[in-house]
Amino acid sequence: MPHIRVKMFPGRTEEIKQSLADALKKTMIEELQCPEGVVSVSIVDVEKDKWDAEVMDKIQAEEMFIKPNK
Repeated sequence: MPHIRVKMFPGRTEEIKQSLADALKKTMIEELQCPEGVVSVSIVDVEKDKWDAEVMDKIQAEEMFIKPNK
């Protein structure tokens, strides 16, 4: 606890993904005041043509805190 799962289009390098994961972890620790060892981050690549079906259509409205501008 807590866990962050990022879903995004493919194309980023492992270095960029690691940098993002590190930044998210740091923010989580600061904002929730939780120990470093309890935070986990995963990153999943989702093809653009599958984005709506595999990501957006599965998110419940009450879980979405920031909606994308389409």
